Amino acid sequence: MERSNRVWWGDYELERGQSGRWRIGPLELHIRRSASEWRIAWISPGSPKDEAIEVEVPTQAELPRGAKVNRYTQKATSPKLTLSGALADRSVVVKPETPLFIPGGEEVTLYVGSPVWVRVLVGDPPVQLAEIPSHRATDTWAGPNTREGEVCYGSRTLAQLDLAECTIRPHRAITAVHVRNRAPDPLLLEQIQLPAPMLALYATAGGILWTQSVTLVREPAQAGARLEIGAADPPDGGVLRQLSEPRSRQQDNVVFQVFNRLFG
Repeated sequence: MERSNRVWWGDYELERGQSGRWRIGPLELHIRRSASEWRIAWISPGSPKDEAIEVEVPTQAELPRGAKVNRYTQKATSPKLTLSGALADRSVVVKPETPLFIPGGEEVTLYVGSPVWVRVLVGDPPVQLAEIPSHRATDTWAGPNTREGEVCYGSRTLAQLDLAECTIRPHRAITAVHVRNRAPDPLLLEQIQLPAPMLALYATAGGILWTQSVTLVREPAQAGARLEIGAADPPDGGVLRQLSEPRSRQQDNVVFQVFNRLFG
């Protein structure tokens, strides 16, 4: 399989006694196969802005000091190893580095990034052994007060208006967020609560991690916004490969409760 130099996901093969090494942004991942055991080791000491990507299969590299190691047993391991990805298991509160005003009656599309979890699967049919965050995002609270709301991950973004200006990182997925301000007054967009568990994850042939689009509609005299989850239109007009389904399905009543406080 020919790979883009930005692609880390896909199928690999490890013979007994062999190891593989992947550097995915701030995450360093090592996987070793033996006759009846897989060892998965990882460490994520780097910056969330790290753009590095390295794949060595097989590798002779030593485990990095301080790596966490887990063992997974099977009656008999097989050579096939698959790496895939998934979006966060909580909503992600995305805060633009600079507050953004959207005048009344205007529409805008923002491109925001969120962290990806790396899934390790083995065999055929594949069995998932582990799911590892590429970078441990900070916890934050989203809600009108300390009693109403939920724990989310926090993330900073430039919230670019032009996809060409986005920095493509191997451990972050890009979501096109369409905001429609139908109210007459300006909307100060200080933060967006991205419904990551409700979004599927895709990949382009060129190595861009991509999600379904999200549309937020603010109506007159409405404090929050209506949420619509759309299709995952390929950013380059090409074919998308789906890496994972949404973790949870959209439910209208849940969505309204969560997203009537979308904006900060």
